[in-house]
Amino acid sequence: MLTSVQTNVLKAVVLVVLFLIGFLLGYIPQKSRLTEAKAANEKLTAQVLQLQENLDTARFSLKLASLRDQLTFIHLQVLDKNYGIATQLSSRYFDGVREAMDQAKNTEIRDFLSSLLKNRDSITAALSKGDPEVESRVRKMLIDFHNLASKTR
Repeated sequence: MLTSVQTNVLKAVVLVVLFLIGFLLGYIPQKSRLTEAKAANEKLTAQVLQLQENLDTARFSLKLASLRDQLTFIHLQVLDKNYGIATQLSSRYFDGVREAMDQAKNTEIRDFLSSLLKNRDSITAALSKGDPEVESRVRKMLIDFHNLASKTR
């Protein structure tokens, strides 16, 4: 028969063992949930980064489309011999080209936009003088822009 001290020690050991079993029964499932949550978080983070990249690409494509539309409108103004309006529009257009060139990740697009900027001064001068010969140069820029868009799709 056990003495009261031995009984108390046995009760304490049983309580410690039960406590450890209870702790492990709570810890192990939580640990696995934490591991699963970390894996899910990493997967979602990768998806968010991919979506951000897609969004940036779409925004840049929209910027290029806007520039193409601006150039089309400039061309229409030149065809209507509204050189003053075309001059004003060209300033904003070439500022947008410079901004897009700085944002471009694709070297072909960056080089194309750079080539457009090289025409800035001569196109602006021709527009401000009302030179009808500028129409062919603006048309060529517009055709080149459309050709670039078809290559980058």
